[in-house]
Amino acid sequence: MTKLVIALTAASLLASASAFAAGPTLAAADTDKNGAVSAAEAKAAGITDAQFKAADKDGNGSLSAEEFASIK
Repeated sequence: MTKLVIALTAASLLASASAFAAGPTLAAADTDKNGAVSAAEAKAAGITDAQFKAADKDGNGSLSAEEFASIK
């Protein structure tokens, strides 16, 4: 029984780490629900300025869904 609990705990921790490593989703980052992520929303979601600037291909100051998906 103890081994099962340890195994389940380890599996849960690994799944949590994977989800965290994937970064924020567009739905979570787009707090005003306008379909784009502003620089302020990105910063609040943990996206660095460098990541934001690299993803903002059209330079309009917000990230479309396609631009947001390109964040690494």
